[in-house]
Amino acid sequence: MKNVIKVVVLLSFLSCKAQVSSKAMPFENLITGTWVLENENNIKIEFNTNQIKKNIVNSQIIEEYDYSIENDVTDSGLKIYYLITQNTNDPNEEYHYEIDTLTDERLILVYQLPNGGVGERLIYIRL
Repeated sequence: MKNVIKVVVLLSFLSCKAQVSSKAMPFENLITGTWVLENENNIKIEFNTNQIKKNIVNSQIIEEYDYSIENDVTDSGLKIYYLITQNTNDPNEEYHYEIDTLTDERLILVYQLPNGGVGERLIYIRL
């Protein structure tokens, strides 16, 4: 009976440790991978470890962007993360997104309009 209790406690501890580790993972590591636009299986984005973002439509790479993740802290102390992308062929083409949600399974980006407004909300699911 003692061995069963030890195993249950050990497994519970390992389970909690894994959950904390994935939550504490830096955004740069967590965003890496391929994401599909919710309800649009033919539209994907891919982030690699070389800070390159690929826009993929119908399995074809249509654009590549350099990307970085930056943050800002509000007056109340809230930390907000932003995804900044810049077209590798046209440095003048730059896009800013607020990272609303980033988990192992889901990425929600809110496009930031150049004039300071808020644009489309994009929901992606990890492949």
